[in-house]
Amino acid sequence: MAAEGPAGLGETLESLFRQRDWQGRLRLHQVFVFWEEVVGAEIARHAQPQFIRGETLWVEVSDSVWMQHLQFEWRPLLDLINERLAAGGEGTASLKELRFQLASGRMPTPPPAKTPPRRDIDHHELARFSALLAGIEDPELREVMRRAWRACSS
Repeated sequence: MAAEGPAGLGETLESLFRQRDWQGRLRLHQVFVFWEEVVGAEIARHAQPQFIRGETLWVEVSDSVWMQHLQFEWRPLLDLINERLAAGGEGTASLKELRFQLASGRMPTPPPAKTPPRRDIDHHELARFSALLAGIEDPELREVMRRAWRACSS
């Protein structure tokens, strides 16, 4: 009876794929290929799959209106995706949840903060502040302090 040698690389990889269900994980990622076909061109223009964590597909959405719309429609979309995954081959790989996040590059920017109207410098206040600065020996520091005071006062 011959001694059994080490397993071949192909056999080892096949065993590892089965044990860790990597084939099923790969099947889940087919959603990136057929996304537009399943959800339609209109939704695909505003929402794109980004990544899969566990059994959750994260979808980036262009704006909050589409995010709200898709949050109401997530179950039928998930069913369509899972039907397509099931039709793609053997195995039971399926997604359990869709999560939506706003696209970081397209988030609306807040309006700029309103700056108070500039007021004229009160020359009496300036004279008093200049008298305070007179005690500072360094002329460069005095000038920096004067500019800072003017920026805060105007």
